[in-house]
Amino acid sequence: MIEKVRKAYELVTELDSENGIISIRPGDKHAQMHDEAFFKTFSGYSVVERDCEEYPYEVFKWVDGFKFFTILDESEYEQFINGEKEAI
Repeated sequence: MIEKVRKAYELVTELDSENGIISIRPGDKHAQMHDEAFFKTFSGYSVVERDCEEYPYEVFKWVDGFKFFTILDESEYEQFINGEKEAI
C-alpha cells in the first residue's frame, strides 16, 4: 500500500508542477487546479456561487468526464472573471 501512495504522491506532485493540478478526487473524477493554471488552460468555463464566505465562487469545465475546477475568493473573482469581461 505505501508504495502505491508514494507513486500517487509523485504523480500528483508532477501534475501540480506541470499543470497546476493540486488535488484529484477519484470517486467523482474532480481535479482542483490553481486559479492561474485553470484560466491559462481553459476557456468556455462555467461559474457558480458556493455556500462559503471565504471562497464563494467555483469555476469549472468538464472535459472527457473529468471536472476541472478552481475556487475563488472575491478579489480573485474580480481579477479573473470581471477583469475578463471588461477586456472583451
